[in-house]
Amino acid sequence: MIFVVRIDQSDADARAPARMELASYIKGLLDQLKSKTVLELALLAGLSSTAQGGMRVFLPLYVTDALGFPLAMAGVALTALALSGAVAAIAAGMASDRYRRRRS
Repeated sequence: MIFVVRIDQSDADARAPARMELASYIKGLLDQLKSKTVLELALLAGLSSTAQGGMRVFLPLYVTDALGFPLAMAGVALTALALSGAVAAIAAGMASDRYRRRRS
C-alpha cells in the first residue's frame, strides 16, 4: 500500500519545529542514557529482539529437520510465533497501563 501526502509549503513552514543542533541532540541522548529506567528498557528490548530473531532463524530448521514436518508446517509455526507475539505485546501494554508504577 502506498500513501501519498500533499503538504502545502506555507503550512509546513509554519508548523515546522525548530532545528536542533547536533551537539545539543547528543547531549540529550547521553542524558537519557544516564537514566536507569531507559537502560532497563533498552536491555529488555534487546533481549526480546534477540530471542525473537533466534526463533525466526531456528524454528523452521527445527520443525523441518528434527521433527520431520513439511516446510508448510514451518510456515505455520512462524505464523503462530508472530501472532502470539502481537497478542502478547497488546496484553503487556494493557497490563502496563493498568499496573504502572505509581509516582509518590
